[in-house]
Amino acid sequence: MKAQKRTLSDSESESDARASTPKPIKKARKSTQAPGTPHHTAEELSQLSHQELIQHILSLQSRLDAANSSTTPTSKSAAPSSSELSKELLAKKVTQLRDLMERQIRKSMTWKPSCKTGGATFSQDFLVPAEEVVRTVFRGVVSEKDEKKGWKLRKFGVEEFEKAVDEEIVGSTRYASLYLKGDVTVRYSAENGIMKCSGRYGLM
Repeated sequence: MKAQKRTLSDSESESDARASTPKPIKKARKSTQAPGTPHHTAEELSQLSHQELIQHILSLQSRLDAANSSTTPTSKSAAPSSSELSKELLAKKVTQLRDLMERQIRKSMTWKPSCKTGGATFSQDFLVPAEEVVRTVFRGVVSEKDEKKGWKLRKFGVEEFEKAVDEEIVGSTRYASLYLKGDVTVRYSAENGIMKCSGRYGLM
């Protein structure tokens, strides 16, 4: 009987020892991919539309800004000011923006039944980090006094808009040409550097 008691006591001690021994904590595996960050191959990017590319770039910028602010809380990410652009760089960016505006708006002017009445619509976004580039593009059709009103919302007649772009914008179909109609609305947000151009087009 004594031997049995000792055996029982020994087994209880071993059980208590196992229970009191802390289990090793498994470290969570760190993910190398930021949640919600889309990953595209070069082929996939080439198939994205202009609008989708703009959204993709904005998404990457916002994530980069968030990462920078978390590592350097005192630093502020801001769009380049006009003083940071040299005359040569400003002239280059203005030319690039004008070419892109003409090309993208023209491509968006596709045939629709509403073209017959001049009611077809277009809307295109352009990434322009520096506001001075926008001001320079439209400087020939906006007075210095009006420039101070900002760029949240502006409307231009067809002739004014095409003068700013420095080229007539004409879409083409198989049997006819398409032209801008009425006013073209221009919105610019300095916060995200997006300029939106929208308006109507149709047959002559």
